[in-house]
Amino acid sequence: MLNKPRGYSEFCRQVLKQKNVVGAGLGHKEVKNRSTDEVSLVVLVSRKEPLEKLKRQDVVPLKLGSLLTDVQEVGVLRLLEGPAPDEGDRRARWRPAFPGTSIAHYRSTAGTFGALVRDKSTGEALVLSNNHVLANTSDGRDGRAHRGDPVLQPGPFDGGREADILARLERFVPLQREESRPKCALSEWLGQLVNMKPLLKRRGYRLQLLKLEDRGNLLDAALARPLEAAQVHGEILGLGTVQGVEEAKIDQRVFKSGRTTRVTSGRVKILEASVWVQVAENSRVLMQDQLITEVMGLPGDSGSLVLDEKNRVVGLLMAGSEVVTIMNKASHIETLLGVQF
Repeated sequence: MLNKPRGYSEFCRQVLKQKNVVGAGLGHKEVKNRSTDEVSLVVLVSRKEPLEKLKRQDVVPLKLGSLLTDVQEVGVLRLLEGPAPDEGDRRARWRPAFPGTSIAHYRSTAGTFGALVRDKSTGEALVLSNNHVLANTSDGRDGRAHRGDPVLQPGPFDGGREADILARLERFVPLQREESRPKCALSEWLGQLVNMKPLLKRRGYRLQLLKLEDRGNLLDAALARPLEAAQVHGEILGLGTVQGVEEAKIDQRVFKSGRTTRVTSGRVKILEASVWVQVAENSRVLMQDQLITEVMGLPGDSGSLVLDEKNRVVGLLMAGSEVVTIMNKASHIETLLGVQF
């Protein structure tokens, strides 16, 4: 595990405001696509541009304090939910259902059943996957998902219907977007005042004020309670049983079993990362304290559990691009959801 240098959090906040920057975290500097031993602030950009095309404030300096920087192009980071083609049977109906197969909220598409976990309070077995897979990308106030909603296996995109209800949504960590509806009285009054304008009324328009949020999310995760304990199995397809929890390390090889790409592996590239992830065409969420690996998944693999070579959990896959994959840390899953692997 790398130690965060002084000022690290502020450095991340600075670069996340720059043009094309989608993330930043601690990693080893890469030269000609080969990892070195030099610890640096890795700045992830959707695309690299020549310096002469960037404004001065958008140029990433060679050093921030005593920390070297390394700019890497990764494309746009997106949630890895369906739809996506899959010729295997992991998108079929499984009873009992195994982690590594298709699953989703009844109003969503298709993601991956990540694992069976134990509720710390009750000891009951619960299904783990992403919020955007099991809870329809809900912030807890938008009505997109409610406790008790049907969870289908396979997911709706893979043909799941009412007869395929495997579980019901139990709880989830709200996923806070960059913009939200303000709740204060002043903002409501301003909105009403603006919408009284004759021009807006005549043309049938209504304006809505949105508050920009800089609150980050640690988790994109949710739990569902199986209808019957016998309908779910704890062994992860292609990987076996979980053997505890471990912190990821730079250059470590990790593994996942997902609905679309089955069992894949990749090298851990960045720790302590803050990244912007697109959740809709004009909406994104800030994810903090994330792990970044080489590309390990495609759409439909969201929710896959990520393990080290000893089958210890290091993370939960949630997003990525054609170059990298983003995952939540296992320690946050146990703490914020109140479960054990």
